[in-house]
Amino acid sequence: MKFNNLSHQCTEAIFEGIGKLLAPMFPRCCDNTSKTRKNAVNAIGMILYIDYLLSLPNGAEPTPSQVLKPLNAIRSKIFTSDQQEQYVACHDLAKVLCEAISSQEIEGLFIELIKTALVDSDVNGQEAVCVITNTLCKGRGSETTQIIPKIINLILGSLKTAKSDTVRKGIYSCVRALAQHHLTSVLQTLLEQPMPHSDGVIESLQAIAGDKKLYEKLTAKLLFNINNGRLHEESCSTQHRAFS
Repeated sequence: MKFNNLSHQCTEAIFEGIGKLLAPMFPRCCDNTSKTRKNAVNAIGMILYIDYLLSLPNGAEPTPSQVLKPLNAIRSKIFTSDQQEQYVACHDLAKVLCEAISSQEIEGLFIELIKTALVDSDVNGQEAVCVITNTLCKGRGSETTQIIPKIINLILGSLKTAKSDTVRKGIYSCVRALAQHHLTSVLQTLLEQPMPHSDGVIESLQAIAGDKKLYEKLTAKLLFNINNGRLHEESCSTQHRAFS
């Protein structure tokens, strides 16, 4: 009844800060205890349902959301002790997010996912967030044009807290997925990192090169930079040598 009353008061409102509410829940979807996993999915479902209600026109009667319907199966699947099945559930959850989150809310969700959830203190939580973030990058990454530099810088920063090789590989998969949508912006942000480039930058470029569809474009861009740009400056005594 409370939700019905809420729906009659709203006029297609945007759920400001939804990313901040959702982000802490994502790592808990692969928590060691089944109760915590269940509570996390329930909390995510409740937040998305409120978001759905806020999206309804003023006076509209709420009906069951077909977009959120898969959450019922995800709740059951998340109970399993099989970690791979938990990751499948996280992938399914991310597909729901791809459908449920509005274009006005998607940028904030990306930022909070990487800034808050991806640096979780638990390795299982980090791996869960990698699955969710990678799926979102593939499904909604095209809508991140204005925040690519911020996302890439946050991703590079998250590598410092990555607790396993699996997490690192997951993070690089996210970079590659974003590059599929915004290759030039992603490359520009990576190449503008301080020299000499960190392992994170180098391995991000290698991850992009691993995509056959991106390899030729990446090579062409790097060759253009070599032929036309200043790549690195070395300081030697009082002289500076620029390699172009």
